Amino acid sequence: MSEAIADAPPDEDQRFTLIDRLRAIDAVEWGVIALFAISLVLHLWNVGPRAYHHDESQHAAFSYYFFSGAGYRHDPLLHGPLQFHVLALIFKIFGDTDFTARVFHGLMGSLLVLTPLWFRRTLSGPGVVLAALFFVISPSILYYSRFARNDVPVILFTTMMIAGTWRYRTDQRLRWLLLVAAGLALSFASKETTYIAAVVLLLYLNGALAHSLFQQQRRGTRATLLDRVADGVWLFPTAWLFAALWRPLAPLRARLRLEERPPEADVLVVVGTLVLGELSALSRLPLHVVGVEASGPQHTMIATAVVLVLLAAAAGVGALWRWDWWVACAAVFFAITVPLYMSMGTNLPGVGGLFWNSLSYWLDQQEVRRGTQPWFYYLMMVPLYEMLILIPGAIGGAWLAIRRGDHFAAMLLWWMAGTLLALSVAGEKMPWLTVHIALPLVLLAAYVLGRVWPRVASRMREGSGSLMAWAAGGLVLAVLALALLITVRTDIGLNIGHPDTPVEPLIYVQTTPELPRRATEIQRWIAEGRASSVVLDDSDGTGITWPWAWYLRHEGITYLGADQVQQGVDPRAIVIRARGDRPAPRSLIDRSSDVVVYRHRWWFPEEGYRGVTWTDLREGVLDGSMLRTWAAFAWNRGDPAAIASLDGEIYFPR
Repeated sequence: MSEAIADAPPDEDQRFTLIDRLRAIDAVEWGVIALFAISLVLHLWNVGPRAYHHDESQHAAFSYYFFSGAGYRHDPLLHGPLQFHVLALIFKIFGDTDFTARVFHGLMGSLLVLTPLWFRRTLSGPGVVLAALFFVISPSILYYSRFARNDVPVILFTTMMIAGTWRYRTDQRLRWLLLVAAGLALSFASKETTYIAAVVLLLYLNGALAHSLFQQQRRGTRATLLDRVADGVWLFPTAWLFAALWRPLAPLRARLRLEERPPEADVLVVVGTLVLGELSALSRLPLHVVGVEASGPQHTMIATAVVLVLLAAAAGVGALWRWDWWVACAAVFFAITVPLYMSMGTNLPGVGGLFWNSLSYWLDQQEVRRGTQPWFYYLMMVPLYEMLILIPGAIGGAWLAIRRGDHFAAMLLWWMAGTLLALSVAGEKMPWLTVHIALPLVLLAAYVLGRVWPRVASRMREGSGSLMAWAAGGLVLAVLALALLITVRTDIGLNIGHPDTPVEPLIYVQTTPELPRRATEIQRWIAEGRASSVVLDDSDGTGITWPWAWYLRHEGITYLGADQVQQGVDPRAIVIRARGDRPAPRSLIDRSSDVVVYRHRWWFPEEGYRGVTWTDLREGVLDGSMLRTWAAFAWNRGDPAAIASLDGEIYFPR
């Protein structure tokens, strides 16, 4: 429904029928609805057959255990509790299948296509449709929307936070702050990358508030560059204090000529106070410096004290601002997060995951550096997969933000750069995190093109403009058309051509398509009575349990160590083990009539880009070899013969 009707107050004398409401939908909204329908097909069509990734199978299996009555306890290793509750509910209603375990994530990716309507007043009609289109065809977003991971739901919730923040600047109504609180809560209940998003948002709000306060203070005067720098030096570090203590600081504000409270201050208070309790585990850092390493009951006591103090401070700031509004926002936030972390009341200590355990766990994991990717990992991934939105988004967005002082472009550029920097510095770099960088790029590219297109169309109709301008415009269109072609071709390869074959880095490590076929064969043996059970030997620590635990959840798996397998197992059991240096026991070989060797897991060969040095980079750019190599890979992808794998063995009974 158009914004004019959506934002209009209810009229008791005028009642819209369904037909009236449909007639009120304009061309832009119909275009977005059509793209939403297309995205539903792209996200849900044939989504079940692709082999389940290691992490996907864990998410699906623990949701199945929850649905089956085994309960659920939050574990930071598997991220937030939201998807486990949603998947368990889906399993209860629709059954537990390879398709239903991915439906939630596909629906979240499709709903993302509708979110540009929140920004219609800023993006304009063409910009809204372009943003929806970019959300549909973005390779990283589309691929991981068909994947049982938390990242696509998180970027949907992040968009709620961005939309609420931006809309409140021009429309100071409670609804937008509630949208921010709901997005923040759902995101915290989904994944710990929310800490990065929250910090990036808080820094942006603090900077925007400092800018607004500077304009108030210098109103009616001409500020020099030195004045701007001097005021920025003290305003940026202290702007948040003005937001939190606006009323108590009234005498100081009067001397500084700061009389009008900017809307950024309200959003800063809401986000800052709601996030404050979730940052409690950061107190470990100063405690570590002074030599305090709490453990056991002492650790629990310190953590509880820190959480309570921070929550009390948050409530105090909220009371100084607007008590009724803050209570409404806090009620939305905690009504979503607390029940989920406590497993709907069945695991009361689980609330510690919200306030302490999640951040504490992932602070420790930064030293582990899983994935061991180089610092430039996302500088490689974003151009490789998101060139279509990178070209107009980064170049046009920087021009609008820096040269034109465009606030919306500045917000999105800050969001993109801050997220890119944080993910590049973080110890764990994974391909699915690319979607968090793609999100602001989609909106930024749509905003830039939405502003440019009306002018270009007008000049085309009038036939005006110099020959040089027409040539430059034609070149830009040709580059964008080529980027669009590569994007669509990449989408087809990722989701149809080789969805579980890691010939490109976005797929990373993946279960091979052989495993689901072997799982079907094992299920048939059990159903026909030719085998009694399934035994899995994972004593070598290769992680071969997953995704077998998901695929054979109905058949049941007995997990045995090497010594137990050596002692002998049921002669009618099917035994699965990793194929490696450790030889199979003779008792296992003698009891089996058929041994099937299969590829369990394979991964993209990363040695090439991991070994790149500054010298290699400089020489590759100068002689053009790096550009040629990049272009060849962008078009052809990798060689399947170069993929390394972990193999397994299946011992069928006589």
